[in-house]
Amino acid sequence: MSQEPYVRTEMLSAQPAPLGQTGILRWMRENLFSSIPNGIVSAITIGVIVYILMGLLPWAIQPSWSSDSLRQCIDDPNITGACWGVIRDRFNQLMFGFYPHDLQWRPILAFVLMLVAIAPVLFDKLPRKMIWFSAVYPFLGVWLLWGGAFWGPLLVIAGFVVGFIVHKVVKGPAGDLAAMILGVLAAILWWLYAVAPISDMILQTVAESRIEATIQDLEDGEAALVAEVTEMESRIDALETPIAEMQAPIKDLKDAAESQSAIVDELKAQLNADLEEGFYLSSHTELSDAEVADLEGRIAAEESKLYDVELAYSDAAKVLDAQRRDLVAAKNDISTATTALRESERARADMAVLPDLLVEADGLETRKVELQAALDAATAALTDNVKGIASLSQAETALSDADKDSFHAYEAAKEDLEAVKNEAANVENRVQRAHQLAGLIGLTPVESSKFGGLMLSITIGVSGIVLSLPIGIMLALGRQSDMFIIKVLSVGFIEFIRGVPLITLLFVASVLLAFFLPPGTNFDLILRVIIMVTIFASAYMAEVIRGGLAALPKGQYEAADALGLDYWQAMRLVIMPQALKISIPGIVGTFIGLFKDTTLVSIIGLLDPVGLLASIQGTSDWNGIVWELYIFIALMFWVFTFSMSRYSMYLERKLKTTH
Repeated sequence: MSQEPYVRTEMLSAQPAPLGQTGILRWMRENLFSSIPNGIVSAITIGVIVYILMGLLPWAIQPSWSSDSLRQCIDDPNITGACWGVIRDRFNQLMFGFYPHDLQWRPILAFVLMLVAIAPVLFDKLPRKMIWFSAVYPFLGVWLLWGGAFWGPLLVIAGFVVGFIVHKVVKGPAGDLAAMILGVLAAILWWLYAVAPISDMILQTVAESRIEATIQDLEDGEAALVAEVTEMESRIDALETPIAEMQAPIKDLKDAAESQSAIVDELKAQLNADLEEGFYLSSHTELSDAEVADLEGRIAAEESKLYDVELAYSDAAKVLDAQRRDLVAAKNDISTATTALRESERARADMAVLPDLLVEADGLETRKVELQAALDAATAALTDNVKGIASLSQAETALSDADKDSFHAYEAAKEDLEAVKNEAANVENRVQRAHQLAGLIGLTPVESSKFGGLMLSITIGVSGIVLSLPIGIMLALGRQSDMFIIKVLSVGFIEFIRGVPLITLLFVASVLLAFFLPPGTNFDLILRVIIMVTIFASAYMAEVIRGGLAALPKGQYEAADALGLDYWQAMRLVIMPQALKISIPGIVGTFIGLFKDTTLVSIIGLLDPVGLLASIQGTSDWNGIVWELYIFIALMFWVFTFSMSRYSMYLERKLKTTH
């Protein structure tokens, strides 16, 4: 008898996967406990992490955010760990350094616009027209941070226009290389010799037409400052009275806390004196169990009273500290307002006599020429016995009256010229200050010495990142060039910079560079640091990109040649896109290292977040606090570096072409 085959007439419904094949359990089995060695390592690692967190979290999670000083954290019985009040109290300083408080909207706006500017560079789905804003942003960002007249960035942009025009004009008859060199030289000459005179001319023209209006504005501002100073004096008087009244109650609370603490210590001493240490346990010798329980109850009650007294003392001390802080802030405000009032009065006085100052400056210039001629004549009249000496005592032979007279005439002419030079410089400074105040149409200038905190690190780091990549690409191409001079210069630059520590370059920027500049040259320190950081990073970037170029097969170069592309077309369209894709991890790693290396600027006196630690710890309120500041600074840097790392991974996945 044949058996009929079984044919299913309906599909079985889907069944849920076993519990161990889905969710967190599956992930743990595959990643943490896939084998016995892996399970042992995972268990040990988890144990170490749990052990660290058990010690760290109770210390970190504290109700100390509102504390105004380290002493408040110590006195508060509810705070037994980290004192995070320093972050709240000094957050503004850690972010902006000593940047004027009323102008801090400018770096905030500059940072927001920076994100907008780099967005079309990082993400190709955004409108391509946004790249124009990316090109303009460097000039806009510098203007927002440092301030100045609005025509300053426009004159700098004009340098690129001049270079482009020269390149276009020269390209036809002289070729691409000569046109590029002449275009760059034209732009550099424009920036060195044309920007400052044109800017000063515009400033003077505008100032001459706005002197009377500026004087009136200064008078109105001075009246407002006088009223503000009067109000501040009243506020100081109102603060000093309650501070004096709080001294006695706080002293009473402190005495009560000390007395209550003594009572608790005495009761604990009575209880401990009756203990007899055994082999395993301690036992009481004379007190009964009821007496021990009564004594322990009294100790608990007195400790509760002690806690209440300490808490009351801590609250009162916080109020007193807040009052004192308000008093100190009011005194600082009145000092600042008084200084601003004096500066405004001095500026108004200079502006009122600006025509006379200009006449005086011209007269002093004429006087300088005359005295210089007199000094030259006195120098020529020096006898051989006194030439080249700084004083008569250095003469090697006996001097005659004629020798002494010629030397005294020379010294007198030299002193007169030096005095007139100093007076002329003073008058010139007064004229420039008046022109700056009356003719400035733009943003209030901010000195680089006011920069600090995370703002300074971002400024240096982003500038170095943006500039080092194109320079590194050119150095990498130069190192592979067939032109002997270009190759030697590129190799020499890369090897020398890579062999020198960054801190050495920063010291060169801070100290030695001034010796190679013309006398009187004011070269901004932050700009010097940005240049050195860029040079340092570009040398490492060149080697990273050279590795990407070396990884490409020779067939890619041959394919570009077969398409009839010239050198720059081949690099732009075929070689560089592939080399940069290969080099993404190294490039981003260099960027991350560069951003972290910005903390080294604290060694040369710039106040980045690490450089501000000493000034924060040097105050009476936060003297002795360490870990909280370092943890917060480390967290700030981690946010930026982790974001760069994640973008690198995203870009690698997006450009991945393997299957």
